[in-house]
Amino acid sequence: MQINKYLMESDLEAIRLELKTDPLIVKKQAQWAGIQSGMTIADIGCGPGITSLALYETIQPGGKVIGIDFSEER
Repeated sequence: MQINKYLMESDLEAIRLELKTDPLIVKKQAQWAGIQSGMTIADIGCGPGITSLALYETIQPGGKVIGIDFSEER
């Protein structure tokens, strides 16, 4: 059985995600959801890690983000 290539795997998709993701909004939403310094969180479907980085900055000092994505390249 062959697994199909990840649908959103391309350099253009990574650029699109970077352009549409506002780290300040990600941080504001994370804080609203109760995410705070020192937590360990998982970013499932993290893609190129733009949101992961914003979350990491939100949970410092002492926090950790674990990013998981279906894409082998990411």
